Amino acid sequence: QYTFTGAVGETVEIDITAFAGSDTINYRLLNPLGAEVYSRPLNLGDSGSIELLIAGTYTLEVGESNNHSTGTYSLTLTLLP
Repeated sequence: QYTFTGAVGETVEIDITAFAGSDTINYRLLNPLGAEVYSRPLNLGDSGSIELLIAGTYTLEVGESNNHSTGTYSLTLTLLP
């Protein structure tokens, strides 16, 4: 689980730079209210642009919904201009 602070109107991208594990492992982004704003299987790669609509602390979670194993992965969170 990772957190970062975002402002309204900022755009981020999640890049999966390496992955080895189950096809059922997802990553998801939660807004400061705990609502899911993005979800995708790790094996499908990068997120593309995600606009932040609420200011505050965002949470990025990686894992299976019913299992805490993740395999191995590397990711980068980038603030886009």
